[in-house]
Amino acid sequence: EGRAVYTPPSSRSKRRPQSAGPGDGRARRERRGSVGSDRTRTPAEFQSFLERQNMRQQKKEEHLDEIKKSMDRDCTFEPKLDRHSLQMAEKNVGDKFLHRLAAHMLRKEHEAVRQKARVAHDPECTFQPKILKKSAKRVPRSAVEMSRGDALKRETAQRLMRLQAEQAELSGLTFQPETNTTKRKWEGVDGRLRILEDPDGYLERVQKEQKAFSDRQRRAMQEAEMKEFSECTFKPQVHDAPAYVKRIARSWALTRAANPDASEDARPDWR
Repeated sequence: EGRAVYTPPSSRSKRRPQSAGPGDGRARRERRGSVGSDRTRTPAEFQSFLERQNMRQQKKEEHLDEIKKSMDRDCTFEPKLDRHSLQMAEKNVGDKFLHRLAAHMLRKEHEAVRQKARVAHDPECTFQPKILKKSAKRVPRSAVEMSRGDALKRETAQRLMRLQAEQAELSGLTFQPETNTTKRKWEGVDGRLRILEDPDGYLERVQKEQKAFSDRQRRAMQEAEMKEFSECTFKPQVHDAPAYVKRIARSWALTRAANPDASEDARPDWR
């Protein structure tokens, strides 16, 4: 119906070049027949073909090994690396595949967000701020970079400031105590418990220490009381009792001493 039909290149008719002789087509067909005749090889011939291929592959690998060994012999330079460089190299080499894959996926996600931000255009957003050329050349940041990235930067900066403050504070502490590093200084010094030297007298020593501690505590309390009493300057005036009162008190004391079982509530006869 007037539409052009597409024909693949393989189905198109190819014209024979004029330079080709009359026998070229026949020779080509004979070669095709000879190639097709390989499919009818015997199993022994096929096995020999595989052996030749294996030998060729083995020789090729041996040749590559020789080339590699010769190149290794020529490379005699050994760079001198410090400890930090070796640690960095081990860290890079020892990186796991999953970590690299996660980093790659994160970079891919960031790139997709940037691309989407470039392509997406809201027709209602017509405002175009005027910025410097230097700022316009900078790579735009995604929402993840502006949120999580800035948070990580702030956290890192705060941690560094905290470490600097701690170092500045510790720099003023110059005291270095002297510690005993040899055992000779402690030779001849007995332990306080002395369990190995005198295990039977352990309880007696503990009782003596407790008694000495209680004595020190009692003396300290007495000293504290005397110190409190020294602040009391009031001294009452005491008058001496009359002679007859003293005689009555003395007789009453003798009566009580003679009758210890007498009731305390009983009144004296002289009353």
